[in-house]
Formats: sequence, structure tokens, C-alpha cells
Amino acid sequence: MQAMTDDVMLIVSELVTNAVLHSTGSLVSLEMSIEAGHLRIEVRGDAPAQVEVQDAAPDAEAGRGLQIVQALVEAHDGRWGTGDEGATTWCLLSLAGARR
Repeated sequence: MQAMTDDVMLIVSELVTNAVLHSTGSLVSLEMSIEAGHLRIEVRGDAPAQVEVQDAAPDAEAGRGLQIVQALVEAHDGRWGTGDEGATTWCLLSLAGARR
């Protein structure tokens, strides 16, 4: 359970940071819920473009956040995506193995 908690905290941190850095407004929201055996994390801002995983250069100091999110989501048998033309980024993490 602790491993999932750490992973969720990192995912939330990355998604909220992305929203704060790339939003054009002043409002960013976070919503978490449990749906059909999955933890749903949703972050909303008003990003002007679709969010995409970037290939950061080896010496880049930024640009790996969504790579981290993608790896952690896959590790928890989940999926992630965007909506509202990039303003919303969400992920679903399976809770099936969370109690181990």
C-alpha cells in the first residue's frame, strides 16, 4: 500500500506541476475518486494545447514529467489521457494490487 501511496503522490505532483506551468489562467483543480476498482486522478487547468509525452534531451533539466506518469500508471495496470483540448489530464490506477 505504501508503494502505491508514493506513486500517487508523485503522479499528482507531476500533473499539478504541469497544469500550473502550462495553464494560461489562475485556476488549477485536482479531483480524486474511486470508480469500479480504480483510483481516478484528474487535474484541470486551462492549458492552450494538448498535453503530450516529450522526449527530453539527456541533459535537460525538465520535460520528463509525463514519462514518469506514464510509467507509474502502467505499473499499476492503468491508463491516462487528456480531455477538453488539453485542459484536463486524467489517469486511472488499478486498486487490485494496492493492498499487498
